[in-house]
Amino acid sequence: MPKAQVLTDAKIRSIKAKGRYGDALCPTLHLFAQENARGGIRLSWVQRLVVRGRRKEIGLGGYPLVSLRQARKAATRNRRKARGGGNPLKRRRAARRATFREAAQAVIAMRSADGSWKEPGKMAGVWDRSFRLHAYPAIAEAPVDDITQSDLIAILKPLAEGKPATAAHLRKRICAVLSWAQAHGHRADNPCDALEAALPSAKGRRRHRKAIAHADVAEALGALRAGPAGGGVRACLKFIAATACRSQEAARATWAEIDMESRTWTIPGERMKLGVEHAVPLNDLAVEALREARGGGGLVFAGERSGRAIGWMPLLRAWKLAAGDDSQTVHGLRSAFRNWCGDTGVAREVAEAALTHSVPGIEGAYLRTRMVERRRPVMADWAAYLTGGGDG
Repeated sequence: MPKAQVLTDAKIRSIKAKGRYGDALCPTLHLFAQENARGGIRLSWVQRLVVRGRRKEIGLGGYPLVSLRQARKAATRNRRKARGGGNPLKRRRAARRATFREAAQAVIAMRSADGSWKEPGKMAGVWDRSFRLHAYPAIAEAPVDDITQSDLIAILKPLAEGKPATAAHLRKRICAVLSWAQAHGHRADNPCDALEAALPSAKGRRRHRKAIAHADVAEALGALRAGPAGGGVRACLKFIAATACRSQEAARATWAEIDMESRTWTIPGERMKLGVEHAVPLNDLAVEALREARGGGGLVFAGERSGRAIGWMPLLRAWKLAAGDDSQTVHGLRSAFRNWCGDTGVAREVAEAALTHSVPGIEGAYLRTRMVERRRPVMADWAAYLTGGGDG
């Protein structure tokens, strides 16, 4: 697209390259196209104007939040004010009073719609709850351009001292909101710059989740069978133990992903943490769990509501009860499997492939097939160990 022409919405939507695009109908108005963090193009309006003898750049907001028509009207108004000896920047500062809550809701809506999140509904709820619990009580109604680094430290420092992981997540979310505010012209700077250096370091205080010893998994599975958990929850936990998969990968499994003839479960990339399709060999214990499954609506395992995936909380409650330890987590089954692999001499690359961990460098490039056939005997031995058919 030529850089000096009459802009239209169709032309703007066709912009794919970084650059500055002037509007022939409004000579001081420019549309800046910049690359965003995901490799796409972010568009924002900037007006280049002489105000009281000095050249100024006035941010008018991002497209399409600020439409072409709105940008032209604002630019024309600013030109008239500047020609009359006024300062359009003062009027703009007084008029722009978006609150942190409004900015946060705009970011959540944007990320829910633009493919940033694999599970938009779930992540929107996580972000909103995080803000409601920790940020909104202090800055919800504060104009976003009034928020200072001191405000953020007051929110984050007490949280970082007791819950460093929660503080780290909240910091990233707040900074995303303030970066959005800066990019859309709601503030000139970002108080998140150097914020991390002002907070207590989480190094040395990281606590790993409790993992059950692999020698105790079989006993816990026995307790699970005799316990009060529903059939779908029991079958799903058995399947997780047998496959060493992540809990939500199992909870959202569909029958279309299961090939009983080849005894393989193929998880599509969009449901995987690394975004890559993963094939899981199904051992005897996993097949047994599938035969006990009571799914519906295409799902393998039934939740409390018909046609809905099992939530993580019912799985966690049932596993804590079966393990006889309230500090246990379902994720600990993956650690138990990995420790068993280490204790029984399973090759590192096979164990890591089974857990779908990323392997860096050249080694990782050779593991794209995830070594399904090399993993089959390992998973068979793991199932035998859990059912008393192997000595581990």
